[in-house]
Amino acid sequence: MHLELVNRQMKQLQLDKAINFFDRVKKYEDKLPVYKGELYLEKHQGTYTTQSKNKSYNRKIEYLLHDVEFLATLCYIKGYK
Repeated sequence: MHLELVNRQMKQLQLDKAINFFDRVKKYEDKLPVYKGELYLEKHQGTYTTQSKNKSYNRKIEYLLHDVEFLATLCYIKGYK
């Protein structure tokens, strides 16, 4: 689908501060459902393991990105393109 068509179909976003969002939600707090107890989310099994691996991979990528930026700076200083 053409991006312009997708853009036309999307609702307009309003950027705002989080506090303003919660102020608006507070008006409806008596109508919002309340859940007490443990949440069992079947589709979220193993998320702690996955998150741990993602954090580890992100850290490795951050180190590699640092090295690449360092080498790119050296190349720029030496006049390589």
